[in-house]
Amino acid sequence: MLVWNERRGWSLAVETDPTAAPIVLAHHGDDVVPAPAAVARFVADTAAGRPMGQTPAGPATTATRRSLAERLKPYLRDTPGG
Repeated sequence: MLVWNERRGWSLAVETDPTAAPIVLAHHGDDVVPAPAAVARFVADTAAGRPMGQTPAGPATTATRRSLAERLKPYLRDTPGG
């Protein structure tokens, strides 16, 4: 599974049992909002056994929700009524 959170960014994990915590295979890196192409490359490389550019989970980001929202704005799509 590909998982994102505002403190750690992207991780790739497997779920072996629905009641167990997922096993993290790799973390994307320090940037919690990388370009979509970088995330796709991360997934493809990890799935192919090429962990290039991946890093262990470092300290959680100290970015504010406001700054994250600003960085995520370019990825929003227009929705009806919104």
